[in-house]
Formats: sequence, C-alpha cells, structure tokens
Amino acid sequence: MRHRRWIELLNDYEYEIRYHPGKANVVADALSRKESVKPRRVRALTMKILSNFVAHIQIAHLEALKEENIAEESVRGMTKQFELRTYGTRYLMDNMWKTKFGNIRSLVLDAAHKTRYSVHPGSVKMYADLKKLYWWPNMKAEIATYVGKCLTFSKVKAEHQKPSTLLRSLVLDAAHKTRYSVHPGSVKMYADLKKLYWWPNMKAEIATYVGKCLTFSKVKAEHQKPSALLQQPEIPKWKWEQIPMDFIKKLPKTPSGYDTIWVVVNRLTVTPPNQTVETSEGSRDFN
Repeated sequence: MRHRRWIELLNDYEYEIRYHPGKANVVADALSRKESVKPRRVRALTMKILSNFVAHIQIAHLEALKEENIAEESVRGMTKQFELRTYGTRYLMDNMWKTKFGNIRSLVLDAAHKTRYSVHPGSVKMYADLKKLYWWPNMKAEIATYVGKCLTFSKVKAEHQKPSTLLRSLVLDAAHKTRYSVHPGSVKMYADLKKLYWWPNMKAEIATYVGKCLTFSKVKAEHQKPSALLQQPEIPKWKWEQIPMDFIKKLPKTPSGYDTIWVVVNRLTVTPPNQTVETSEGSRDFN
C-alpha cells in the first residue's frame, strides 16, 4: 500500500532515478542504523558497574545467611529453595533475592524510583516492574511504604487525591458548571471525577450537588414513563354527553378558503370528528 501511494504521487512528475550510495550519505545512514554492539567505553563502564554491584550482592547474601542473621531476613523456610547462579547470587523462582544487609534494597528502590528514567512511579507500577527481577519478604508493602515517604511523588501524583472541603466545591463547580462540562448528570460526573479524585461519600455528595442544580433540573431528559392524570375523570354514560374541543389554527389555506381545523372529541368513544372551518367564522356558525 505504501509503495502504491508513492507511485501514484510520483506519476504526476517527470523525474529521473539516480542511485546514491549509502556510504556517501553519512548523516542519514548513521541515524537510520541501530548499533548491534555497544561502543567499547560504554561496554567497559557497564562491566565495571555490574562487577562491583554483583560483588556487593555476594557479600550481602553470605552475611544474610549466617545463623544470627537468618531470622531477621524472614526466609528461614525458603533457604532450600534458593538457586545458586552465576557470580554466586541466589535466586528464588527466577527473581534475585535482595537482602537487608549491604543496603541492597535501598539501592534497588532508589534506582527504580529516583533516576531520570523512572520519574517517581507509584507503588503499583514500581512493584510490577521490580517483581520481574527481584524478590524479598514483604516486598509489596515495603515498596508502598517507600513510595509513601517520597515528597516528590506526593506533590506530582494526579490519582485519587483527597481534596479539602473548599477544594471540593471548586472541583464540583469545574466539573458541572463550566462551558465544557454543560451540567452532566451525577453518574457521568462521578465517572469522570473518580479517575482523578477521591473523598469519603464522594458518590452521594455528587448526587446531592447535581440534585440542587436548577439548570440541570430544567434541561435533563428523564427516561421515565410519563405519569397518568392525577384524578381519573368520570366516565360518561352516553355518547356526546361530554365533548372537549379545540382549534388548530394558522394552517395554509385550502382552495375552499379554510385555514383552521375544529377538533371535537367524544369522551365515551374517544373518536375525534374533525371539521374544516375559517378563522373568521363565529360561534353561531357552529350550531
């Protein structure tokens, strides 16, 4: 499809195709190619960092497995399930074990939360990323505690904020009375706000707020069956005993000069005999 579009576009022009070798187009060729092998300096730096970190983990694992420290790690029943892999590191179900010793967990948490590439994720996102690589007891709770103490995350997060009483009024007004919100119902308004905010009895408070809006009460479209008459009228015993009537006026004139329809309804049989009349006719003409 892409080739066909280009052919259709180029058919409108007179052109000549000339071969341009890739080695002559140095800039574009360099940008379009992805390196399969990292540069030597970057690779050497990565190996140095990896070797230092792995050596640090080895020492921490040996320290944590000592008899006097194993109780603090809460892994006494799981030590037999550990798998010893390359560089002497221990894994549990393909996840590297991170101990309390050697400040390993703090290094991992800081790297997953405070670096320029992680940009302070929430506890759910952070746990989902870390559990693919690491494991330690009470990992999820510890990550939630760590994220909860981060002041930067508390300032920039936009999910499930609990606004104050004054802020609630501003939030409700902005979600209901602005020119872009156009007075939504309580269900729509709650569905939109719960994605960004939270407070106790939020749904009930939104329903109360919408119920007090006079504009919404006027323009809302109720999906309810119309109620019947408040009082059942008395059914007549004979035909034409009770007859309501009305006029349909200002209609286009017929060739005979009529522009009004006189509607008379028999209340007993509910049959409306209609008669065409002229607007200028008086009541005496209908006798």
